[in-house]
Amino acid sequence: MFKKEIRMQILALFLISIGGLMLHMRVHSATLIYIPPVVVGLMSALLLPFLFNNAKTVALAFLLNTAAVVIGTITMGAFSFLNPPKEITLYSVIFQTLLMDIIILWAKFPLGLSILRHFRPAGQATV
Repeated sequence: MFKKEIRMQILALFLISIGGLMLHMRVHSATLIYIPPVVVGLMSALLLPFLFNNAKTVALAFLLNTAAVVIGTITMGAFSFLNPPKEITLYSVIFQTLLMDIIILWAKFPLGLSILRHFRPAGQATV
């Protein structure tokens, strides 16, 4: 079972990952170009919670989580840049690009960091 001290952070990470995966699958059709984000979403939802729960694998989980956030940000940003709204206004940038999706994705980073800090507090030497 998941450690009591980090159970809520792991649950939040799972819910954000599953929600993002479901949103992605709803928005895009099942074409091959969209398969890698689905694989990363499944990894984030099904594998990372277990990796984050173990002191031996928490660093790998943090690395994979951070990589998913950075790669997702770059790809969604590039997609928004290549498919801009017809008129560039504050409203269109917020509501007609993937900015909101990127902000939701970035919620995964501090959650992963807080779990990492549970196992590796500041000032503690790592082996």
